[in-house]
Formats: sequence, structure tokens, C-alpha cells
Amino acid sequence: VPAERAHPRAPRAVSAKEPPAANWSTARLRARLIDGERPLPHATVLWSEIAGGSIAPPRESSTRTDADGVVELPNPELGAVVLGFVERDGLWLPFVRLRVPVAVGAIDLGDLAVAPRAVSGQVVDAHGAPVAGARVAVLPAAASDAELPYVTYTDHGGRYRFAALPSGPLRLWADCGTAGFASVDLDAAADVAVLQTPESGVISGVILSVDGQQFAGAWVMLVRSIGDTAMMPGVGRGTANLCVHADADGQVRVSGLPPGTWQVLGQGLRDGRLYGGGGTVATDGTFRLELRPVRG
Repeated sequence: VPAERAHPRAPRAVSAKEPPAANWSTARLRARLIDGERPLPHATVLWSEIAGGSIAPPRESSTRTDADGVVELPNPELGAVVLGFVERDGLWLPFVRLRVPVAVGAIDLGDLAVAPRAVSGQVVDAHGAPVAGARVAVLPAAASDAELPYVTYTDHGGRYRFAALPSGPLRLWADCGTAGFASVDLDAAADVAVLQTPESGVISGVILSVDGQQFAGAWVMLVRSIGDTAMMPGVGRGTANLCVHADADGQVRVSGLPPGTWQVLGQGLRDGRLYGGGGTVATDGTFRLELRPVRG
């Protein structure tokens, strides 16, 4: 069964009513889950409701399909994005994603095919070398800001694999540490993606102690306000954060960064005492950060 069939057709309103005064509807979402031509009886289903414009965590509930593979979600929140997942062979397979209409009675989604969509690939730096331990995140191309991404990490060869992703177009991001960030769009028919960080967008600097000595091993965080989630989802909406540590000479170098002004926050331990400091630097610039003893 093609993965694209896991996307429902346009919702069909049945016996529509006037919307209630509160945000909670009297509607019911209904679907029959099928595997090929067979229904999925007594399968465990997880519903996740993401309220529009809310920073609150999703409202989640679980249930099971009946003997005919039918599952319902009663009283979804009006305007919320509803995600449905069904458990199959140890995997949670997404089978539906829709926004609940404001004026609706019942929504019959009909038969929804459940088929795992695997996506794999590699993360490499600007020179083509594999990036081990990169954080790879995936979201549907039309996802809202509040939706949480699917996340995995690359192995020693820079390889990654997702076993159960939604159908339709996807967007992938990779946080590659000092190699920067990478992203790529994947169409509905594709199942392989290589993410490569750009060589441009370099920030470099040196971390020093108050006596002018190089501060080896100091932790340095680069923070930039971005106003959207264009760089990496799931790491704080509206900000980008990158944490690295200085080498033996107190040097820091990061590439693959977008234009902008970054806050530089540094911390380090020496002789059992904590040191800290901060400053700013623009992309493609250099900085010199002095760490001073922290009181307390």
C-alpha cells in the first residue's frame, strides 16, 4: 500500500451543528484503519491534540480499534491539530493529521490505510565527511509551530534512519555541532535524503581567563533570536542554540551558520572555581571572550 494513502481525504462533515461556546466540541472523529484490504481489529491507538496558538503540551489519549478496525476520538478541541498513531509490530505508525473545523458535528474519515514509511540517509559536513552524533529532526512540510518533530541521531558513519514517518512532503534538519546546521525538503515519493552543511557562515574566537591565559575546555553557547523555527525544530521556538567547547588553545570555530548577530555565553572550571562571561558576534565575524570568576 503506498504510504500516501495514509493521508485521509478531505474531512466529510455529518450532521453539522452550531459550535458550542467553549473550545471543546461535541464532535467525534471516526475512521476505519486497514492494512492492505484487511481491517486492524483491537489495535492500540494514540491520539495527540495540539491546540492552535498554545504552548501547552499536547492533550493525549489512548484507545483501541473495535473488531472492525474502527476507532473514534470524542470531543476534540476546536481548531486543534489532531495526530493519530497506531501501534504495529513495535512501531507507532502515523495514520492521520488534520485540523478540527470550528463548526462541525461529526467527521467520518472513512478507510485509512496504515503503512510504515521509512526514510534514511546521511549527514555530511561541507567537505563531504560524515558527521557522527548529529541530531536529525523531521516534520511534515505543513506542520504547525507547536508540533513536535521526529528525532534521531546519526551513527559513526553519519547515517540515520526513521522507520515510521508520515506520508506526504517532509522537511529534515540536522544539528551538526561545530559543523553547523543543514536542512533539506523531501517530496512524498522520496525515501532517501543527504543533508550537507554549508562551508560559509563561520564564527571563530578565543576564550581567555582574566590573566590573559587561554581557557582550554571552556563551554561556549551561541544563541540567536530567529523569530521562527527555520533552523532546527524542537530546541526552543524563536531561538537557535549551539553549544561547543574550546580546544586546548582556547579556540572555538563554528561553520554552517545563517546570517545574524549571536550572543556568546561562556563558562569554565579552573582550580575548582566557576568562571563565566558573555558578548556578541555577527556571523562571519570573530570574538574574544574573557571569563571572570562567578560569585556565589
